[in-house]
Amino acid sequence: MPRLASPQLLHSFLNPLYALGSVGFYFKVLFRMRGTGFLYLLLWCALLALPAAWRSDQVMDYLRALNIPQLVAQLPASYLNSQGVLTPEDPKDDFLLLKNEAGAPAIAYNPGGKALEGEALEAPVEFGAEFVRIRTSKGPVELPYSGFFELNTTFHPAQLAGMLDALLSIGAQTVWSVLVLWFFFILAFNSLLDACIARFVMLAFFKIRTTFLCALRLCCYANTAVGVLLCSQFFVSFPLSYTVMVLVPLIYIVLFSRLFRLELSREGVEGFAKKYAPGAVPPAGRKAFDSSAYDGSMYRREQERRAREEQGQGGKSDLPEDPLSQELAAREQKQNTDRPAAFAKAAPGGEGKDPHGMPEDPGVKPQGGADNPQNPRGGGPGGSGFFEA
Repeated sequence: MPRLASPQLLHSFLNPLYALGSVGFYFKVLFRMRGTGFLYLLLWCALLALPAAWRSDQVMDYLRALNIPQLVAQLPASYLNSQGVLTPEDPKDDFLLLKNEAGAPAIAYNPGGKALEGEALEAPVEFGAEFVRIRTSKGPVELPYSGFFELNTTFHPAQLAGMLDALLSIGAQTVWSVLVLWFFFILAFNSLLDACIARFVMLAFFKIRTTFLCALRLCCYANTAVGVLLCSQFFVSFPLSYTVMVLVPLIYIVLFSRLFRLELSREGVEGFAKKYAPGAVPPAGRKAFDSSAYDGSMYRREQERRAREEQGQGGKSDLPEDPLSQELAAREQKQNTDRPAAFAKAAPGGEGKDPHGMPEDPGVKPQGGADNPQNPRGGGPGGSGFFEA
């Protein structure tokens, strides 16, 4: 078992803070944290559900103190028509104010729509003509009768009292479990939607070609801020539309993509790979991290070159070459020049060394292209396997 003081475990606990405040942290998410997106999201939701469950338990304690189930059983007999409108069987019972054992107003039975005044305004629960209004610290919540009662039936206060009693008797662990699932489903769906948008934004605006799984992992961590906003609603009343929930993670993706392009331009492909995706010794059973990177123009030139080769035309593209493309082409030409000499010396009768005097490494294989028929497209800078998950 890992020690609590180990740096790796400490960094795991600090990942939500890094995801909230550090754009550079997403380099680690992209290159070194494969397969952790939904697991991180589930653990983050379990943590968020703790304060939310505590707040929910406080509200339930408040309703228990008002003896709401017992007071609901005292409501007059009523009828719920096909339009979901509640009417008392006795027209004289169109308004009734029920108080708890302490004498505090608890329920206002008001199917007649009378304007509340005096003590009736302090009642936390109001039975109106079409809905039940519950006044909370975040504002009133209206629940229509058609959502949880059968229409064209007699309204049974005793049945409703039993339902409320069962709801208020739920334990804190059950409330926590329900809130974990509630947080997770919202954030997971939001991550899937953001990943679709983020992949397009990264390619169209920043010329970063990535897989859907990598974009999904980035969005799972970027939804950390959305989880904080959802949890805050249990304590502070503020509007949170779904549009805002979608846009917040995309802000992190845009900032990360901008930093990605700046670092790639400054460090170059080799320096960028050494700094952020070394992949020198991958874990047991794991593939080495793919540190290939290319922009949209390089990918377009590569597609044109392959099309000319298939048509047997050959030749050179008339498009201007950028410095990064020239550097990659020179490196590839040098490798093609050195490889026959190294293979010739490693052949029977040779010394088994490369032109620099180093022993030939039998474990080194080409990354792709014609020398590797199992991976003809490759994962290097000239291939199309950028950031494979």
